[in-house]
Amino acid sequence: MMVLSKDTDPDMEPFLNDPAFVQEAGKLHKLAISFSLITNTKILLNTEQKVGQINCLHGMRFLSMSWVMLGHTLVFTLFNVDNIKFNARYLLDHWEFQAVANATFSVDTFFFLSGLLVAYLGIRELHKREGKMNVLLMYLYRYMRLTPPYAFCILFIVSIFPMLGEGPQWIVSTEGLKN
Repeated sequence: MMVLSKDTDPDMEPFLNDPAFVQEAGKLHKLAISFSLITNTKILLNTEQKVGQINCLHGMRFLSMSWVMLGHTLVFTLFNVDNIKFNARYLLDHWEFQAVANATFSVDTFFFLSGLLVAYLGIRELHKREGKMNVLLMYLYRYMRLTPPYAFCILFIVSIFPMLGEGPQWIVSTEGLKN
């Protein structure tokens, strides 16, 4: 996909700034451009600060996501080694592995980011509406926005996920999903 979009991207660049062309472009072409190495590199390396954006949150999100992935990777491999007690003790005793041993705190940063963004957007909405805000409507909107993806994830994990793997560790991993 990236190869196809790479070939079309430089030729299409002058047209992508033309609103009439963008409106007429098919969804398939937009999908191909979204995989473009050139376009995505420009977006990733863009340092312009957009209005109303807190740029340091992107760094916090990246570091937290990396910390979560590191913790999961090492904890899941810990259960597939011969001597779990020795390896767990080694991880806890050495300072180099304290980031892994305390990886549960990485999830707390996502709670912090979520609360911060809700408060930030709420304050911005208060300024926009001159101090008047319907809190019930705000919670209803948030519920309506978050419930469908959450319900889909639960449905997937309960129904399809247990059938995607096999092996001795797979049974242990998916045993809790039955309840």
